[in-house]
Amino acid sequence: MSTAIQRVRKHCGFTMIELLIAIGLMTTAAGVMVPMFREYQINADLNTATEHLVQALRSAQTLSQAGKFDASWGVYFSEGTLFAGDTYAERTIEHDVNFPLANTIDTSGLNETTFTRIDGLPTVTGTVFVTSSVTNGYRRIDIGRSGVLTVSGILTFAPGQNPSGNSSSAGSTGSG
Repeated sequence: MSTAIQRVRKHCGFTMIELLIAIGLMTTAAGVMVPMFREYQINADLNTATEHLVQALRSAQTLSQAGKFDASWGVYFSEGTLFAGDTYAERTIEHDVNFPLANTIDTSGLNETTFTRIDGLPTVTGTVFVTSSVTNGYRRIDIGRSGVLTVSGILTFAPGQNPSGNSSSAGSTGSG
């Protein structure tokens, strides 16, 4: 009987080959999953930032219509700030509400917009581009004349292009 027990004990555990195969499979799985998770995280940041800005725009419109603090309300996009006042520079800082944007998110297009009191129409219409600084993905927020917001899904632009379709290598034009 002792020889039968010894045979069973000899076959307990893993061989070095089995252990190396298991480690190799786990490494391969991790190598595939880490980039996928990173892309998911970047897209989630882009979606969250867009939704924060849309929420800020809708809040600004509602607060303007309600006449809260007897002021117009607006949104300053690059900082994700909802503000009370005719412009961001002339705002009442105590009433600011910040909608945080991830460090990997940039905005371009409109800098800010405010909504008129009572009717809640935007004073500036146009497009805000919410762009990932890590990938070539972006989303558009279009602000219409009647205050209707249209939001795109995640779009991509060609390398060397910005979301508006212009070359990113083009310098800014200025007086001089």
